[in-house]
Amino acid sequence: MKKLLFTAALLFIGLVVSGCTLLKDNNNGQQNKADRIVSAQDEITQAQEALITFFKYLSRQDFESALTLFEPDEENSWEWIANFTIEEDRNNKAEVLKNYCEAVGTCLEVKIIEAKKEVDDVYNLVVQFQKPDGGVFVLGPCCGATEEEMPPQNKFNFTVKKINSVFKVTTAPVYRP
Repeated sequence: MKKLLFTAALLFIGLVVSGCTLLKDNNNGQQNKADRIVSAQDEITQAQEALITFFKYLSRQDFESALTLFEPDEENSWEWIANFTIEEDRNNKAEVLKNYCEAVGTCLEVKIIEAKKEVDDVYNLVVQFQKPDGGVFVLGPCCGATEEEMPPQNKFNFTVKKINSVFKVTTAPVYRP
């Protein structure tokens, strides 16, 4: 009888210990998942901060600082942006950015409306431009189009990519003819 009680006690202790280990492992799994969610949110926040700071630099005409947060993609290449700069100044990226901003008039501070991760290290952000008077910038129809043909727009998409551990804006400020 003592052997039976002793065996039952050992079995009970074994189950308790293994149950605690399983619970601990499960909690670690949940913690890892929570850490990944927090990490993803941190990266979205960093992407937002990069975009806000980029446009803050542009709106204050600090083009050298803005360059540290800007890496145009193929669609918004330096060659296209440089079209607003005379040929001899096109090697000076700060001057190119300055001339582009002066030409398009959309280098204003921004308010983030929506932000989401698209794929690894790529974030899509929807913004509104804040005019100096506090109002929201609206891009109206251009080039002879009516509002029905080209409805006014006050929300704009931007892409931010994590490149070599640094968040950089890859979309040029909105072109306004």
